[in-house]
Amino acid sequence: MLRNYLKIAGRAVQRRPGPTLINVFGLTVGLAVCLLIGLWVNQELSYDRFHPNAERIYRLGLDLKMQDQELKGPITAAPLGPALLDNVPEVQKATRFIYDADVGFQVEADEFPDTRVIWADTSFFDVFAGFDVLHGSLDRALDGDEVIVLTAETARRLYGRTDVVGETADLNGSVQEVTAVIRDPPRTTHLAFDAVGSMEISAQMQDMWVSNNYYTYIQLTAGATEGTLQPKLDEMVTTFVAPQVKQFLGVSMEEMIGGGARYRYYTMPMTDIHLHSNTAYEFRPNGSITYVYTFSAIALFILILACINFMNLATARASERATEVGVRKALGAGRSQLAAQFLGEAMIMTTVATVAAVVVALASLPLFNSIAATDLYVSDVLQVEVVLGSLLIILGVGLFAGSYPAFALSRFQPAQVLKTDDRHSSGGHGRRLRQGLVILQFAVSIALIAGTLIVRDQFDYVQTKRLGLEKEQVAVINRAWSLRFDQPRFVERVRKIPGVVAAGAGAGIFRTEGTSNTLFLPDDAPISEAQTINYMTVGYGLDEALDLNVVAGRSFKDGRMTDSSAVVINQALAGRFGWSDPVGRRLREPSPDGSETEWTVIGVVEDFHYQSMHYEVQPLILQPRRWAERVYVRLAPGDPVPVLDRLRTYWAELNPENPFQYSFLDQSYASLHRDTQRTGRLFTIFAGVAVLIACLGLFGLATYTTQRRTREIGIRKALGASVPQIVTLLSREFLVLVILAFTVALPVAYLAMDGWLSDFAYRVTVGPWIFILSGGLALIVALITVGYHAVRAARVEPTQSLRGE
Repeated sequence: MLRNYLKIAGRAVQRRPGPTLINVFGLTVGLAVCLLIGLWVNQELSYDRFHPNAERIYRLGLDLKMQDQELKGPITAAPLGPALLDNVPEVQKATRFIYDADVGFQVEADEFPDTRVIWADTSFFDVFAGFDVLHGSLDRALDGDEVIVLTAETARRLYGRTDVVGETADLNGSVQEVTAVIRDPPRTTHLAFDAVGSMEISAQMQDMWVSNNYYTYIQLTAGATEGTLQPKLDEMVTTFVAPQVKQFLGVSMEEMIGGGARYRYYTMPMTDIHLHSNTAYEFRPNGSITYVYTFSAIALFILILACINFMNLATARASERATEVGVRKALGAGRSQLAAQFLGEAMIMTTVATVAAVVVALASLPLFNSIAATDLYVSDVLQVEVVLGSLLIILGVGLFAGSYPAFALSRFQPAQVLKTDDRHSSGGHGRRLRQGLVILQFAVSIALIAGTLIVRDQFDYVQTKRLGLEKEQVAVINRAWSLRFDQPRFVERVRKIPGVVAAGAGAGIFRTEGTSNTLFLPDDAPISEAQTINYMTVGYGLDEALDLNVVAGRSFKDGRMTDSSAVVINQALAGRFGWSDPVGRRLREPSPDGSETEWTVIGVVEDFHYQSMHYEVQPLILQPRRWAERVYVRLAPGDPVPVLDRLRTYWAELNPENPFQYSFLDQSYASLHRDTQRTGRLFTIFAGVAVLIACLGLFGLATYTTQRRTREIGIRKALGASVPQIVTLLSREFLVLVILAFTVALPVAYLAMDGWLSDFAYRVTVGPWIFILSGGLALIVALITVGYHAVRAARVEPTQSLRGE
């Protein structure tokens, strides 16, 4: 029986190889895309799960509101972790650390900038126990003041080998001894680092509850949950934070809360951080569960489109196979046997397509990795889970795609299909089904095209929007704080280099660590009205280097002693305090010991973006410092290499013990929105695949339509119909279906993309032209696809069309 089914299936393929190739190709492309997306989704969902007891590890964060200013992020006070260990039985382990993304290493005469270092206490590897050690031991690796653990890649970069335990390296003037080397952390970790060094926390900070600068992670005991821990965290605020707030601000925590303020610690499961946390002070931009849902849905839709092609082409061929069904039923074949035959054919084609899809996916991995910024390998495709999933796909797709054709064709009655030459027995119901499926195909395609255009528009908008500062041709010299008292001298020398437009010092622009925040008060406001405001330390000349627009007053002047107690604010802060004429107003900065520092506003700058476009420009204070974290050098158009060489020479003269490292400001800005760019590329690819699959189905349906109507076309031409009239006749039905698909796709695409854009504080306006263009592109593609067959059929001479009549 099985052998007979295979023979019949083989003969059906031989009779009509074209439709078979269309089906197999469409399924192959759809399954390959689904496989790649599935691997990406699996990787996104697996972040940080390689650690033992990963489900019991939590990151703590601060949720703060003072007046109208809110702050939520994974920063906490230094004493929080030890206090939890001492007072909360559910907390089994705790660790604290700070993160530095651009440490400079020096080994002998070689310099290695841009090294990411976590400075942690001794329990770091007790909590994060999933990192494999290659050399040394992690048990006491961070015991001591100047010890460090390297990743294998960092060890090779510094020393050319990994067995480097006992070697030393100079980090910003501090000699560190290597105590262990670990295997490179997998990509699926939110902790991106090159080394882990020991951290010493001062006695003052060990008891400072109102200063939040540390990342704190805890591991709970078995059976403990977030729900049982949260009341204990609230008790920490009441017991330890509230007294210092009272001392600091002169008001009780109860009074603050009653006035609308908020001060609470919160927990987040470590395994949720990558997809569910997008707050300030993240180590790097995280993923998004929205993208996981979106691309999973796209993969499902693409697979459905491929299945629709199979169903459409199978039901369209009902007229060809009606006689076969009638004859076989007349000879005694049962309906179940015929259904099994057609399902078997579907299974065979799905199996062939699945095998081909795996091959295509393997061949596409390097390209997909570069576009999606993933690290997928051949071994990922050949996992047992993937193989089992492929078998399930064969079964599921085969049943789904082959079910309707199988049961529709097996329903034909021998007497009906054998007594007449008009054997298009799929009937009106089959025709309406095919039309509905074509509408669905093109609705999905149009929605994806619209999504692609909107994502690309948003990325272009982000890249070209006026930022309030100049980011092009600006070189950023990192770790410029190491110049210390020589920094003003260095900046002054840099300004005189030919090709340098301006230079100045300041904190990190477009970096999480670029701004800090503390409490400020306007003029004579009571301490209870203190607000948490962002501030940025700057040196002289930053406004010129970044071309900041001073809209009132002036900026800082080198050598002007009174500027040491002056500040420049942005327009957002002036608006926050309701100042129409801010110059000359006072800002007070209270300290934990009860004293206050007073600042005088000397100028106002136009609001400039110092964070991602996901966030609105927040109130900002620019505070002068003798030296700052970075030096910004705005270059004249042209070759930057000669200028950079001079910068390197000057740096070596003044700061030989620290490596010279630089970047460009526009690159830092682009890195903030790399996920938007990546999303745009993926949308483009997936939209193209969806349109391709839809057109393949349309191509096959158009082929059958013209073949079925060959006699009609011949008669019409014999009666005088022109080629354009015949083309219009054959194309009209499909074009109406595409127009109906547009009306279905329009609201769906608008709502979906409007929700995606809501994540941006600054976004493009979605106008009707995007949807008109999307529908127009789909219409043109459909017209070309159908028009090819229509023109070809219309040019056939009537004598040839009617020869067999």
